[in-house]
Amino acid sequence: MYLFLCRYAIIGDTSSRSYFDIDPVTGEITAKVSFDYEERSSYTLIVKASNPHSANFETTVRVKINVKGVNEFPPKFIQVTRIRLKITTILITVQRETKSP
Repeated sequence: MYLFLCRYAIIGDTSSRSYFDIDPVTGEITAKVSFDYEERSSYTLIVKASNPHSANFETTVRVKINVKGVNEFPPKFIQVTRIRLKITTILITVQRETKSP
């Protein structure tokens, strides 16, 4: 029986490894830091999958990770108070009709 083992690694740019980690067995990529969309909106990693027992079985793939922007300062509304007004004065305009004699 031939057992194929696959190991994953982030290769290339060393700054990528300061932001991301990869599980060498499952290939799951996780973030090491919190991201700020305004600072940087995407990251590109190069991931290598290989068989540790054979150099003939390896490949690389480019993984682009997009950072989703969120509203860091959502609007805050003050409490709205309803006021009831009771009208106590009614103003009426009356016009007098004058007739000529």
